[in-house]
Amino acid sequence: MTPALVAIVIATAHPNIAPARAQHLAEDIAAETETSEEVNALVATMEVESGMREEVETCAITGDHGRAISLYQMHRQWWEGHTRREVCTSNRLATRLALHTLHALGGDHGYWIDAFHLYVGGSTSRNDPRIARRRRLFEVLQAIESRRVRA
Repeated sequence: MTPALVAIVIATAHPNIAPARAQHLAEDIAAETETSEEVNALVATMEVESGMREEVETCAITGDHGRAISLYQMHRQWWEGHTRREVCTSNRLATRLALHTLHALGGDHGYWIDAFHLYVGGSTSRNDPRIARRRRLFEVLQAIESRRVRA
């Protein structure tokens, strides 16, 4: 998917995002993804985990008592040997690592919803708001992409 199309996906997920910010994020996602499912899974994860906020991207704000970093709020076990500084200073690297994580958790086999459950720590409740919101957003983005492809 081109950066321009990814920027539209981002703006769909986060309507108030500044166009320049959407383009910045879109370039990193477009460079690291091969399918619209990957784009939609990353955008849904990024929106729910961080609201796409720049302060979270640069790790000025972190989650889980400082253990979760980047727009994707990843813990150290998913950094693939990279340092905190490397992940916090390269959104492209963070995007690549988040995609690898989602694939490792089930996305490789098309089990994106299962991957979302495991991404947030293995919650088994379909009603967990962290999962429900991500799942709904992913499904909306998938439906939009399906209509775009058919048009």
